[in-house]
Amino acid sequence: MSAEVKVTGQNQEQFLLLAKSAKGAALATLIHQVLEAPGVYVFGELLDMPNVRELKPGIFLH
Repeated sequence: MSAEVKVTGQNQEQFLLLAKSAKGAALATLIHQVLEAPGVYVFGELLDMPNVRELKPGIFLH
């Protein structure tokens, strides 16, 4: 994925910093927060993170 994150403000930076070290259910929760955050419209940089790519399919169903 090569989409770019084009979000202004500190939320983007905070989410990306948190996502670098999050794994498993904590990462899934963080992704849910990103998806619900106002002002976040593009998610490519988050989706390109290795730990996000390694999430097990179905983790978002819980």
